[in-house]
Amino acid sequence: MLMNNLAKSLLIAALCSLPLLAAPSENAVRVYAPFAFVAGNVHMPAGSYEISADQMTGVVTLRNLDNEQQRAVAALPIDAYNRSVKPHVEFRKMGAVMSLDKVWMSDAAVELPAPGHESAPTGVTLSDD
Repeated sequence: MLMNNLAKSLLIAALCSLPLLAAPSENAVRVYAPFAFVAGNVHMPAGSYEISADQMTGVVTLRNLDNEQQRAVAALPIDAYNRSVKPHVEFRKMGAVMSLDKVWMSDAAVELPAPGHESAPTGVTLSDD
């Protein structure tokens, strides 16, 4: 009987915590990328994403909202960070490849290393507007 009550209590506690785990981060930007792209060395499909950045650790987290897959990639802090910038992400197009370039958050800004391509980059910016 005691084990049965303990098991029920643990199940209720686990179920109550699920909405907290699934809640979007306050410090994340949601964007729709209508194209596949590269983030670090990770290939990401087109779709809706929640992207967050931690300037202290240099980690960018990308969560695909369509399939719930999550990836973390390394980035470098941007020193000349302007806190008045609205949260957004910037992509770099080099040849036929789109890559995540910069992530601007309310409290962090980071830049991802460019994949090795020879052609000149052009930019695309997406925000959660």
